[in-house]
Amino acid sequence: MLKLDLREMEPPQPMIAIMSALEGMAPGAELVALLPRKPVYLLPHLEGKVSSYTLEEKEEGCWELRLIKG
Repeated sequence: MLKLDLREMEPPQPMIAIMSALEGMAPGAELVALLPRKPVYLLPHLEGKVSSYTLEEKEEGCWELRLIKG
C-alpha cells in the first residue's frame, strides 16, 4: 500500500501526484491519499484507471481517498 499525505498541497498538485503514482502501480495495488478537500475534479479522471475507490471525510480539512488500481 502506498500512502500519500497531500494535505499541504494546493490544487492541482494533489491530483497530479495521485495520477502520477497510479501510473507506476501494479494492478490490484492500493493507494491511500489524504487530501485537504473533496477531490471533485479528480474523480472523473479515475474512470478506467482504478477498479474501485472510497472517499471519506475523516475530520474537517482531511479527506481520505482509497484507490485500488485497475
